[in-house]
Amino acid sequence: MPSVGEKKRRALHFSSSWVPIVYYLIPEDVGKAAFLAAAAVILTLDVLRLHVPRVRDVFYRVFGEMVRQHESSTLLGSTTMVISGLLAVNCFEKNVAVAALLFLTVGDSMAGLIGTKYGRTRVFGKTVEGSLACFTSCLFIVLLLQLLSRWMVVPGIPFFAGMAGAAVATLVELLPIPLDDNFRIPLSAGFMMQILMPH
Repeated sequence: MPSVGEKKRRALHFSSSWVPIVYYLIPEDVGKAAFLAAAAVILTLDVLRLHVPRVRDVFYRVFGEMVRQHESSTLLGSTTMVISGLLAVNCFEKNVAVAALLFLTVGDSMAGLIGTKYGRTRVFGKTVEGSLACFTSCLFIVLLLQLLSRWMVVPGIPFFAGMAGAAVATLVELLPIPLDDNFRIPLSAGFMMQILMPH
């Protein structure tokens, strides 16, 4: 059973889906500038947390229950998420970056939620049920972007490219790769979709 702090962390992870949604709706150059500014501020604050005792004390007083043990000496998951977002919006087409970041916020969250609650079949410390939830959620995102593209200027994701990206996101979420999920899910899935996009 996840702790209260872990539940809050997961809720924050899922709720950060508003970031790629807003990026989808606003001009691309404005979105990239916002990601750069956010990454600079959040990275600075996180470095201060790691090295300035007074900042660390205030931070743990407010957010302590949400911090995982290994993050006491490394960057927070929220910081790596913003950095991966900055990389995604600058490396991929806008629609690909949006899909890849939603694969992280929604797909990864659904994997944790369903895997924890209903998971029975374990593989690499994760559950098959959680992986199926991740894949299904990512496919739903692809279909949703296709639907929205009918009314938006930004194009959707071709189904084959989106399905391949969803499969990669699911696979790298499942495998015990020694790299934070916040990096490996959006960047690997985004790369797969980008190379399959029509040009």
